[in-house]
Amino acid sequence: MKKLTAILVLLLMAGTATARIISYWPYATLEKQADLVAVVEVASIDDADDLLTGHGDSGRFQAKTAHLRVGLLVKGTPTEAVDLLYFTYSPAGMAEPNGALFLSLDEPAKHQYLVFLKQEDGKWIPVTGHYDASLSVKVMQQDHFSKIISK
Repeated sequence: MKKLTAILVLLLMAGTATARIISYWPYATLEKQADLVAVVEVASIDDADDLLTGHGDSGRFQAKTAHLRVGLLVKGTPTEAVDLLYFTYSPAGMAEPNGALFLSLDEPAKHQYLVFLKQEDGKWIPVTGHYDASLSVKVMQQDHFSKIISK
């Protein structure tokens, strides 16, 4: 019975050993590596033609551009708007175990976001990279008392 228990424990532990390692990203590290830190709202989202490579078949992913209104600039050059390149799974793609931590900018009327972005090849991208982008964007509740108004 002890051998059976030991084998079961080893099998269960082996399943958890396949987890993908994700770096620890405290606010201080995000801010230090960011070119832009701001509270933003999503104005609109469009599909983009960029490809996400290095993670298998790039056809599984869909590039998107989120057009963001800046409400509060914490770090960076003053601006009223930013275009953020990010990725999601395409309709043909499927999420996978230990897969991407993509952004979810669903229900933009209900949320504002604290974003930590850097510029790469002339585009704004998440500090943590495309595959773990959600670590660079913190969801905040939209309370309508601090709505971002475009000038």
